Amino acid sequence: MKTVFNVLEYGASGDGCTMNTAAIAKAVAAVKAAGGGELYFPAGTYLSGTISVVDNLTIHLAPGTTLLASGDFSDYVIARPGQYQSCEFISSCDVENFTIYGAFCVKRTEPRINTLYRRIFQVFLLSGLTNVCY
Repeated sequence: MKTVFNVLEYGASGDGCTMNTAAIAKAVAAVKAAGGGELYFPAGTYLSGTISVVDNLTIHLAPGTTLLASGDFSDYVIARPGQYQSCEFISSCDVENFTIYGAFCVKRTEPRINTLYRRIFQVFLLSGLTNVCY
């Protein structure tokens, strides 16, 4: 049986207004420290920048859960610096045993325009993964 890590216990808020990037990262770090587990999002709307996944992580999104991607590009990890930048919402590199499941929705807030660079928004950047389900 997997250990469950409720994002609310790490300071996240499902109110749709609070920026949850740091709280979610704190919960993911707890999963990593435990050697794996289930990151649970109760029903609500969670505004966030990049969510970086780790080995042996299961993300469980309860019915009525919305992951709301921030419209501010400074809230994201930039994958490809240069003229064409890529901003990833759920990001990983060489991660094993990652699963995301549940009755959920992923939405993006209206992006703020940056005329200096063209930024490409991707919901998932899943590269070099093994044993992935979504």
